[in-house]
Amino acid sequence: MIQQIPIQNFKINKIGRIHIEVTNICNFNCNFCPANLSKRKKISMELSFFKKIIDEIAEAKITKFIDFHVLGEPLLYPKIFDAIKYAKHKGFNTNINTNGSLLDQKTVKNLIKSGLDTLRISIVSTREKDYLPRGSKTNYHDYFQRILTAIKLINESSSHMKIILQVWDTSDIRYFAADKDIRINGKKGEFKDSLFVLVKDILSVLSKEDHFEKIRTNLNKMNFNSVKNIWTNIWIDDKVAIVVSKFFDWGNSFTKKRVYLTKIGYCKYGNDSLGILSNGNVVICCIDYDGRVCLGNLHSRSLVSILTSKRTQEIRDGLKKSILLHPYCQRCFGAKSRFMVLIKILATTYIFKFRLRKEQRDIILY
Repeated sequence: MIQQIPIQNFKINKIGRIHIEVTNICNFNCNFCPANLSKRKKISMELSFFKKIIDEIAEAKITKFIDFHVLGEPLLYPKIFDAIKYAKHKGFNTNINTNGSLLDQKTVKNLIKSGLDTLRISIVSTREKDYLPRGSKTNYHDYFQRILTAIKLINESSSHMKIILQVWDTSDIRYFAADKDIRINGKKGEFKDSLFVLVKDILSVLSKEDHFEKIRTNLNKMNFNSVKNIWTNIWIDDKVAIVVSKFFDWGNSFTKKRVYLTKIGYCKYGNDSLGILSNGNVVICCIDYDGRVCLGNLHSRSLVSILTSKRTQEIRDGLKKSILLHPYCQRCFGAKSRFMVLIKILATTYIFKFRLRKEQRDIILY
Protein backbone atom coordinates (compact mmCIF):
# COMPACT_ATOMS: atom_id res chain seq x y z
CA MET A 1 0.00 0.00 0.00
CA ILE A 2 1.35 3.44 -0.93
CA GLN A 3 2.19 5.60 2.05
CA GLN A 4 0.19 8.82 1.96
CA ILE A 5 0.71 12.18 3.65
CA PRO A 6 -2.10 14.77 3.63
CA ILE A 7 -1.42 17.44 1.03
CA GLN A 8 -2.06 20.19 3.58
CA ASN A 9 0.99 18.97 5.51
CA PHE A 10 3.27 19.45 2.52
CA LYS A 11 5.98 21.87 3.73
CA ILE A 12 8.80 21.60 1.21
CA ASN A 13 9.87 24.46 -1.02
CA LYS A 14 8.59 24.37 -4.55
CA ILE A 15 10.84 22.68 -7.14
CA GLY A 16 11.83 24.46 -10.35
CA ARG A 17 11.15 21.46 -12.59
CA ILE A 18 10.67 17.72 -12.36
CA HIS A 19 12.26 15.40 -14.93
CA ILE A 20 10.09 12.34 -15.58
CA GLU A 21 11.86 9.61 -17.49
CA VAL A 22 8.94 7.90 -19.26
CA THR A 23 11.43 5.49 -20.85
CA ASN A 24 15.16 4.82 -20.54
CA ILE A 25 15.29 3.16 -23.97
CA CYS A 26 17.20 5.02 -26.69
CA ASN A 27 17.90 4.49 -30.39
CA PHE A 28 21.26 6.32 -30.25
CA ASN A 29 24.52 5.24 -28.65
CA CYS A 30 26.28 8.57 -27.98
CA ASN A 31 29.79 8.42 -26.56
CA PHE A 32 29.07 11.41 -24.27
CA CYS A 33 25.95 9.84 -22.69
CA PRO A 34 26.12 7.50 -19.66
CA ALA A 35 23.36 5.22 -21.00
CA ASN A 36 25.92 2.45 -21.63
CA LEU A 37 27.10 2.79 -18.02
CA SER A 38 23.63 2.44 -16.57
CA LYS A 39 22.84 -0.77 -14.68
CA ARG A 40 19.09 -0.29 -14.85
CA LYS A 41 16.68 -2.50 -16.75
CA LYS A 42 15.34 -0.92 -19.94
CA ILE A 43 11.67 -0.21 -19.29
CA SER A 44 8.91 2.26 -20.08
CA MET A 45 6.36 3.60 -17.60
CA GLU A 46 2.77 2.50 -17.68
CA LEU A 47 0.64 5.48 -18.68
CA SER A 48 -1.56 4.96 -15.61
CA PHE A 49 1.54 5.23 -13.38
CA PHE A 50 2.63 8.42 -15.17
CA LYS A 51 -0.82 9.92 -14.64
CA LYS A 52 -0.71 9.06 -10.93
CA ILE A 53 2.59 10.91 -10.62
CA ILE A 54 1.23 13.93 -12.50
CA ASP A 55 -1.92 13.97 -10.36
CA GLU A 56 0.08 14.13 -7.14
CA ILE A 57 2.47 16.81 -8.41
CA ALA A 58 -0.52 18.89 -9.53
CA GLU A 59 -2.45 18.46 -6.27
CA ALA A 60 0.56 19.31 -4.09
CA LYS A 61 1.61 22.14 -6.47
CA ILE A 62 5.22 20.97 -6.34
CA THR A 63 6.26 22.46 -9.70
CA LYS A 64 4.88 24.06 -12.86
CA PHE A 65 7.38 22.44 -15.25
CA ILE A 66 7.53 18.81 -16.40
CA ASP A 67 10.45 17.57 -18.52
CA PHE A 68 10.20 14.21 -20.30
CA HIS A 69 13.75 12.96 -19.94
CA VAL A 70 16.65 11.75 -17.80
CA LEU A 71 18.05 8.97 -19.95
CA GLY A 72 16.30 7.54 -22.99
CA GLU A 73 14.57 8.92 -26.06
CA PRO A 74 11.07 10.12 -25.01
CA LEU A 75 9.69 9.83 -28.56
CA LEU A 76 10.16 6.06 -28.27
CA TYR A 77 7.58 6.04 -25.48
CA PRO A 78 4.41 4.54 -27.06
CA LYS A 79 2.08 6.88 -25.15
CA ILE A 80 4.15 10.06 -25.36
CA PHE A 81 1.43 12.19 -26.96
CA ASP A 82 -1.15 11.03 -24.41
CA ALA A 83 1.33 11.78 -21.62
CA ILE A 84 1.96 15.32 -22.88
CA LYS A 85 -1.76 15.99 -23.30
CA TYR A 86 -2.45 14.77 -19.77
CA ALA A 87 0.28 16.94 -18.26
CA LYS A 88 -1.03 19.93 -20.21
CA HIS A 89 -4.56 19.15 -19.02
CA LYS A 90 -3.25 19.36 -15.46
CA GLY A 91 -1.78 22.79 -16.12
CA PHE A 92 1.92 22.00 -16.56
CA ASN A 93 4.44 23.57 -18.89
CA THR A 94 5.92 20.63 -20.83
CA ASN A 95 9.37 20.08 -22.32
CA ILE A 96 10.78 17.17 -24.32
CA ASN A 97 14.50 16.56 -24.83
CA THR A 98 15.00 14.44 -27.96
CA ASN A 99 17.88 13.48 -30.24
CA GLY A 100 15.61 14.47 -33.14
CA SER A 101 15.92 11.31 -35.21
CA LEU A 102 12.22 10.41 -34.88
CA LEU A 103 10.84 13.79 -35.90
CA ASP A 104 8.99 12.71 -39.03
CA GLN A 105 6.00 14.76 -40.19
CA LYS A 106 3.42 12.60 -38.39
CA THR A 107 5.30 12.85 -35.10
CA VAL A 108 5.73 16.60 -35.40
CA LYS A 109 2.02 17.09 -36.13
CA ASN A 110 1.12 14.97 -33.10
CA LEU A 111 3.48 17.02 -30.91
CA ILE A 112 1.74 20.17 -32.13
CA LYS A 113 -1.69 18.66 -31.34
CA SER A 114 -0.53 17.57 -27.90
CA GLY A 115 0.19 21.18 -26.91
CA LEU A 116 3.89 20.67 -26.14
CA ASP A 117 5.49 23.91 -24.95
CA THR A 118 9.18 23.31 -25.71
CA LEU A 119 10.87 20.88 -28.08
CA ARG A 120 14.54 20.62 -27.13
CA ILE A 121 16.63 18.86 -29.80
CA SER A 122 20.13 17.67 -28.96
CA ILE A 123 21.76 18.00 -32.37
CA VAL A 124 25.26 18.37 -30.85
CA SER A 125 26.85 19.64 -34.08
CA THR A 126 26.11 20.43 -37.73
CA ARG A 127 29.14 18.49 -38.95
CA GLU A 128 28.93 14.90 -40.12
CA LYS A 129 32.19 13.88 -38.42
CA ASP A 130 30.70 14.85 -35.05
CA TYR A 131 27.57 12.81 -35.82
CA LEU A 132 29.40 9.48 -36.18
CA PRO A 133 30.12 9.03 -32.42
CA ARG A 134 26.38 9.08 -31.77
CA GLY A 135 26.00 5.51 -33.01
CA SER A 136 22.87 6.10 -35.08
CA LYS A 137 21.69 3.97 -37.99
CA THR A 138 20.14 7.05 -39.63
CA ASN A 139 22.53 8.72 -42.05
CA TYR A 140 23.53 12.28 -41.23
CA HIS A 141 21.90 14.00 -44.19
CA ASP A 142 18.48 12.43 -43.53
CA TYR A 143 18.81 13.18 -39.82
CA PHE A 144 19.59 16.86 -40.27
CA GLN A 145 16.95 17.38 -42.97
CA ARG A 146 14.35 15.81 -40.68
CA ILE A 147 15.14 18.39 -38.00
CA LEU A 148 14.96 21.29 -40.46
CA THR A 149 11.60 20.01 -41.74
CA ALA A 150 10.32 19.78 -38.16
CA ILE A 151 11.32 23.42 -37.56
CA LYS A 152 9.51 24.47 -40.74
CA LEU A 153 6.31 22.59 -39.83
CA ILE A 154 6.18 24.00 -36.30
CA ASN A 155 6.90 27.52 -37.52
CA GLU A 156 4.12 27.34 -40.10
CA SER A 157 1.62 26.03 -37.56
CA SER A 158 -0.38 28.07 -35.06
CA SER A 159 1.44 26.30 -32.22
CA HIS A 160 3.12 28.32 -29.48
CA MET A 161 5.83 25.64 -29.24
CA LYS A 162 9.40 26.83 -28.81
CA ILE A 163 12.30 24.94 -30.40
CA ILE A 164 15.63 24.80 -28.57
CA LEU A 165 18.58 23.32 -30.49
CA GLN A 166 21.32 22.04 -28.19
CA VAL A 167 24.89 22.35 -29.53
CA TRP A 168 27.97 21.06 -27.69
CA ASP A 169 31.32 22.72 -27.14
CA THR A 170 33.88 20.35 -25.58
CA SER A 171 36.86 22.70 -25.79
CA ASP A 172 36.93 22.83 -21.97
CA ILE A 173 36.98 19.06 -21.48
CA ARG A 174 40.45 19.33 -19.93
CA TYR A 175 38.79 20.49 -16.69
CA PHE A 176 36.99 17.18 -16.24
CA ALA A 177 37.98 13.58 -15.56
CA ALA A 178 37.34 11.50 -18.68
CA ASP A 179 39.26 8.40 -19.78
CA LYS A 180 38.22 8.64 -23.43
CA ASP A 181 38.61 11.49 -25.85
CA ILE A 182 35.27 13.22 -26.35
CA ARG A 183 35.68 15.95 -28.91
CA ILE A 184 32.73 17.76 -30.46
CA ASN A 185 33.36 21.22 -31.87
CA GLY A 186 36.56 21.08 -29.86
CA LYS A 187 38.38 23.90 -31.66
CA LYS A 188 37.11 27.44 -31.21
CA GLY A 189 37.26 28.31 -34.91
CA GLU A 190 35.52 25.11 -35.95
CA PHE A 191 32.82 25.68 -33.35
CA LYS A 192 31.73 29.08 -34.63
CA ASP A 193 31.89 27.90 -38.25
CA SER A 194 29.58 25.05 -37.31
CA LEU A 195 27.25 27.46 -35.53
CA PHE A 196 27.03 29.73 -38.58
CA VAL A 197 26.09 26.77 -40.80
CA LEU A 198 23.30 25.83 -38.40
CA VAL A 199 21.93 29.38 -38.23
CA LYS A 200 21.97 29.77 -41.99
CA ASP A 201 20.14 26.49 -42.57
CA ILE A 202 17.46 27.35 -40.01
CA LEU A 203 16.89 30.82 -41.43
CA SER A 204 16.57 29.25 -44.86
CA VAL A 205 13.65 26.99 -43.85
CA LEU A 206 12.08 29.96 -42.05
CA SER A 207 12.47 32.08 -45.21
CA LYS A 208 14.46 34.66 -43.24
CA GLU A 209 17.85 34.45 -44.97
CA ASP A 210 18.11 38.25 -44.90
CA HIS A 211 18.59 38.07 -41.10
CA PHE A 212 21.77 36.01 -41.36
CA GLU A 213 24.41 38.77 -41.57
CA LYS A 214 22.99 40.61 -38.58
CA ILE A 215 22.87 37.43 -36.49
CA ARG A 216 26.36 36.34 -37.58
CA THR A 217 27.76 39.74 -36.60
CA ASN A 218 26.16 39.47 -33.16
CA LEU A 219 27.33 35.87 -32.70
CA ASN A 220 30.89 36.87 -33.56
CA LYS A 221 30.83 39.27 -30.62
CA MET A 222 29.93 36.51 -28.18
CA ASN A 223 32.59 34.77 -26.10
CA PHE A 224 31.33 31.25 -25.55
CA ASN A 225 34.11 30.54 -23.06
CA SER A 226 32.66 33.16 -20.73
CA VAL A 227 30.51 32.00 -17.81
CA LYS A 228 27.98 34.59 -18.97
CA ASN A 229 27.15 32.38 -21.93
CA ILE A 230 26.68 29.03 -20.22
CA TRP A 231 23.22 27.59 -20.95
CA THR A 232 22.09 30.71 -22.73
CA ASN A 233 19.10 30.67 -25.05
CA ILE A 234 20.34 32.47 -28.18
CA TRP A 235 17.15 33.36 -30.04
CA ILE A 236 17.44 33.65 -33.81
CA ASP A 237 13.65 33.73 -34.31
CA ASP A 238 10.66 34.18 -32.03
CA LYS A 239 10.22 30.40 -31.91
CA VAL A 240 13.78 29.10 -32.38
CA ALA A 241 16.82 29.32 -30.11
CA ILE A 242 20.26 27.68 -30.00
CA VAL A 243 21.86 26.69 -26.71
CA VAL A 244 25.60 26.17 -26.54
CA SER A 245 26.43 23.69 -23.79
CA LYS A 246 29.76 22.88 -22.24
CA PHE A 247 30.97 19.31 -21.70
CA PHE A 248 28.67 17.55 -19.24
CA ASP A 249 30.49 14.82 -17.34
CA TRP A 250 27.49 13.35 -15.45
CA GLY A 251 29.22 13.44 -12.08
CA ASN A 252 32.62 12.13 -13.29
CA SER A 253 30.96 9.06 -14.78
CA PHE A 254 33.43 8.75 -17.66
CA THR A 255 36.50 7.79 -15.66
CA LYS A 256 37.70 4.87 -13.57
CA LYS A 257 40.65 6.87 -12.31
CA ARG A 258 40.80 8.44 -8.89
CA VAL A 259 38.45 11.36 -8.33
CA TYR A 260 39.12 13.59 -5.34
CA LEU A 261 35.84 14.07 -3.47
CA THR A 262 34.55 17.22 -1.88
CA LYS A 263 31.92 17.92 0.78
CA ILE A 264 31.48 21.53 -0.37
CA GLY A 265 29.76 22.80 -3.50
CA TYR A 266 26.68 24.69 -4.62
CA CYS A 267 24.46 22.52 -6.81
CA LYS A 268 21.77 24.20 -8.89
CA TYR A 269 20.32 20.87 -9.99
CA GLY A 270 19.95 19.43 -6.50
CA ASN A 271 18.46 22.67 -5.25
CA ASP A 272 16.02 23.30 -8.05
CA SER A 273 15.11 20.04 -9.78
CA LEU A 274 14.07 16.45 -9.18
CA GLY A 275 14.27 13.27 -11.24
CA ILE A 276 11.80 10.40 -11.48
CA LEU A 277 13.25 7.37 -13.26
CA SER A 278 11.26 4.95 -15.40
CA ASN A 279 11.34 2.36 -12.59
CA GLY A 280 9.70 4.82 -10.18
CA ASN A 281 12.82 5.78 -8.24
CA VAL A 282 12.92 9.42 -7.15
CA VAL A 283 16.41 10.91 -7.44
CA ILE A 284 17.88 14.15 -6.19
CA CYS A 285 18.45 15.59 -9.68
CA CYS A 286 18.40 14.75 -13.39
CA ILE A 287 22.16 14.00 -13.37
CA ASP A 288 21.67 11.00 -11.08
CA TYR A 289 20.88 8.70 -14.02
CA ASP A 290 21.20 5.43 -12.07
CA GLY A 291 19.51 6.38 -8.81
CA ARG A 292 22.62 6.56 -6.64
CA VAL A 293 20.82 9.08 -4.43
CA CYS A 294 17.49 7.27 -4.47
CA LEU A 295 15.07 9.05 -2.13
CA GLY A 296 12.32 6.46 -2.49
CA ASN A 297 10.17 4.65 -5.04
CA LEU A 298 6.76 5.85 -6.20
CA HIS A 299 5.42 2.32 -6.54
CA SER A 300 5.46 2.02 -2.75
CA ARG A 301 5.42 5.62 -1.47
CA SER A 302 3.81 8.88 -2.42
CA LEU A 303 5.97 11.69 -3.74
CA VAL A 304 4.91 13.94 -0.86
CA SER A 305 6.00 11.36 1.72
CA ILE A 306 9.37 11.00 -0.03
CA LEU A 307 10.01 14.74 -0.25
CA THR A 308 8.99 15.37 3.34
CA SER A 309 11.07 12.50 4.76
CA LYS A 310 13.89 13.30 7.17
CA ARG A 311 16.55 11.90 4.80
CA THR A 312 15.38 13.96 1.82
CA GLN A 313 15.10 17.11 3.90
CA GLU A 314 18.62 16.65 5.29
CA ILE A 315 20.13 16.18 1.82
CA ARG A 316 18.28 19.14 0.29
CA ASP A 317 18.91 21.41 3.30
CA GLY A 318 22.61 20.57 3.03
CA LEU A 319 22.62 21.50 -0.67
CA LYS A 320 21.10 24.90 0.12
CA LYS A 321 24.06 25.51 2.45
CA SER A 322 26.58 24.21 -0.13
CA ILE A 323 27.16 21.07 1.96
CA LEU A 324 27.27 17.78 0.03
CA LEU A 325 26.13 14.98 2.34
CA HIS A 326 25.80 12.08 -0.10
CA PRO A 327 28.90 10.33 -1.55
CA TYR A 328 27.48 10.57 -5.08
CA CYS A 329 27.15 14.35 -4.75
CA GLN A 330 30.68 14.52 -3.33
CA ARG A 331 31.99 12.63 -6.37
CA CYS A 332 29.91 14.72 -8.77
CA PHE A 333 31.64 17.86 -7.52
CA GLY A 334 35.00 16.14 -7.29
CA ALA A 335 37.85 16.39 -9.78
CA LYS A 336 41.08 14.73 -10.91
CA SER A 337 43.22 16.84 -8.55
CA ARG A 338 42.72 18.78 -5.33
CA PHE A 339 43.49 21.98 -7.19
CA MET A 340 40.78 21.26 -9.75
CA VAL A 341 38.35 20.49 -6.92
CA LEU A 342 38.90 24.00 -5.61
CA ILE A 343 38.46 25.50 -9.07
CA LYS A 344 35.26 23.51 -9.58
CA ILE A 345 33.83 24.64 -6.22
CA LEU A 346 34.55 28.31 -6.93
CA ALA A 347 33.36 28.15 -10.55
CA THR A 348 30.09 26.34 -9.85
CA THR A 349 29.29 28.57 -6.87
CA TYR A 350 29.81 31.66 -9.00
CA ILE A 351 27.91 30.30 -11.99
CA PHE A 352 24.97 28.66 -10.22
CA LYS A 353 24.52 30.81 -7.12
CA PHE A 354 25.33 34.28 -8.38
CA ARG A 355 25.46 34.43 -12.19
CA LEU A 356 22.54 32.18 -13.12
CA ARG A 357 19.87 33.33 -10.71
CA LYS A 358 17.28 32.59 -13.35
CA GLU A 359 17.08 29.18 -14.99
CA GLN A 360 18.59 30.39 -18.23
CA ARG A 361 19.60 33.67 -19.79
CA ASP A 362 18.00 34.80 -23.03
CA ILE A 363 19.77 36.71 -25.76
CA ILE A 364 17.71 37.89 -28.74
CA LEU A 365 19.72 38.24 -31.95
CA TYR A 366 17.06 38.52 -34.62
